Amino acid sequence: MRDWETGSGEDGRAYLGGYLRSSMLSVPQRLSGLAQLIEHIAEGCAELGEHVARCAEQGTHAAGGNINSSGDRVCELDRVADELLVERLAASGSCAGVVSEERALPEVLPAAAAPYLVAMDPLDGSSNLGCSIPVGTIFSVRARGEGDPADPESYLTPGTAQVAAGYVIYGAPLELVVTTGSDVHVFFLDARRRWRLRRDHVVVPPQGKIYSVNEANVSRWEPELRQWLESCKEAGYTQRYVGSMVADVHRTLLKGGVFLYPADRSAPEGKLRLLYEAAPMAMLFEAAGGFASDGARRLLEVEAASIHQRTPVVLGGRVEVMGVERALRSSGSWHVVAATRRGRLPCIFEVGGRRVDGHLELSPGGRQHRFSSS
Repeated sequence: MRDWETGSGEDGRAYLGGYLRSSMLSVPQRLSGLAQLIEHIAEGCAELGEHVARCAEQGTHAAGGNINSSGDRVCELDRVADELLVERLAASGSCAGVVSEERALPEVLPAAAAPYLVAMDPLDGSSNLGCSIPVGTIFSVRARGEGDPADPESYLTPGTAQVAAGYVIYGAPLELVVTTGSDVHVFFLDARRRWRLRRDHVVVPPQGKIYSVNEANVSRWEPELRQWLESCKEAGYTQRYVGSMVADVHRTLLKGGVFLYPADRSAPEGKLRLLYEAAPMAMLFEAAGGFASDGARRLLEVEAASIHQRTPVVLGGRVEVMGVERALRSSGSWHVVAATRRGRLPCIFEVGGRRVDGHLELSPGGRQHRFSSS
């Protein structure tokens, strides 16, 4: 541990390591090593930030000729980011395996009996590298349990199983946003490449005035969702959308409003990946008092059927997210992914203006289904 990791700077801002350890005193012993793992991820992202800056300075073209396991085009920096962060995870000694957007199958690390599994998008938004638009890294941490880190099934737990989640946005300065479940904290990278606390206890306003969505896709939406969007405009909402998930979500987390990437006719399963994009962002929003949904259900309760599964995503304040859910319910276009493997479908009801999360117990043979609240 570096000598600065447990202290604070001259201005009293806590360093990442010390802050994590002091805020995790009540974490069960079975989750020991979590702070160390997050620090290694953060250090890897600090190093990756230098690569991103050099790429921007050199005007490196983002698009490459290869296609990754998720069907997206890959640039050279995608590969660098993936390899660099996997090396950092291996060096932590706390991570048994990792699922990455850039790898078709899980990567087993040397400490295969370590307590954690990580899912990550090493470089989200890399197609924007040549346009000076912020890109980022998204990560999700789960307890390994008894699972085999080589088996994709070991990673297919719902988002409620996450013990930590976060992202780094490669802006000026670099910022790390992280939660271990109860609060959301923002750190910045100082001139000496040390992560220091910028903001703690982030709270998403219940209602904002910004919507963030790719309106080029609106013609493929359900009519009721299009009507919801028009009602936002009539209510004085402002659109802000840059096409980099980390950048758009970061603004929504700090300023409120709503970010959505719904299912549509061209992407009926949604576009964003559940394990390493949607679920970690959902954990952050809920920890900050916001809402996270796939349009019909609480995102954190959706159980993936494959490691690269896609999903619709709605993130934001209570008023906006419930408004989107209400529009999709009225359209009859609830999105159902393969999360019913165990006969329980996460779903949402609205009672007296209040959202009630629960499960629908699916009964075979046409018998009546039963709803139970969470």
